Amino acid sequence: MTQLAGQDQNTPTEDEDDDVPPDQPWGRLVRFHPLLAQVDLVGDKPFVVGRNDHTQLVVQHPQVSNKHFSIRRDLRRGANCLIEDSSSNGTWVNSKRLIKAAPNELIHKSLISMVSSRPKATQLPFSKMPSGQIHVYILIGMTGFVFYDLVRGNTAHNDGPNGPDVIGNFYIADEVLGRGSFATVKLAYNMMDGAQVAVKVVSKRRFKEENKTKQNLLSEIMMLQKLKHPGVVNIFDVEDTVHCVYIFLE
Repeated sequence: MTQLAGQDQNTPTEDEDDDVPPDQPWGRLVRFHPLLAQVDLVGDKPFVVGRNDHTQLVVQHPQVSNKHFSIRRDLRRGANCLIEDSSSNGTWVNSKRLIKAAPNELIHKSLISMVSSRPKATQLPFSKMPSGQIHVYILIGMTGFVFYDLVRGNTAHNDGPNGPDVIGNFYIADEVLGRGSFATVKLAYNMMDGAQVAVKVVSKRRFKEENKTKQNLLSEIMMLQKLKHPGVVNIFDVEDTVHCVYIFLE
């Protein structure tokens, strides 16, 4: 590697900091589905997703192209992760449609959707089948994934029982919609139909600080769930976990 002017020989460069052994994953795709399954991205070659049997990840969906999109690491530019659309019906990242054949930087916890801006889930199973030197992963009817950057991203998970950033049937994004003294409101997605919702995340540590009990909070929620009025926000679901109470709202 060429040494930069003024750079100490013992100081690691950005590329060296992001070096990943050939057999270690640098990225991960988690399918947008309540029954989570994941695919690790390994090596320097582009990871291709499409309907063709020779792609690394096969999605058997009539509107998915043979080679729909690919993800790779750009080792010349600090090992950024890039996604490139090559489809007929489009690829969306965080609800924005990609320009075909134009590489775009893919950041940690991006939501990738094929065919439409909202991913759609099915109840069909995830399976992995060996095919020569590679593994072909079959996802029937699945059109959405969450991308995790295992090198640069914060891979800490929340306390949901179903996997990373998933509570019940909802995926919780990083985007914060609002903060209060008692809770944080974040953007979330219903994994059954891709609909955007809001989730109020209440930390149980606040119960003692605000002199409120968990039972009082749940009683208030039950009252709101019974109310059906145009001026009252609907509550879709409430999930009680070890550390937080999650209230999913319109």
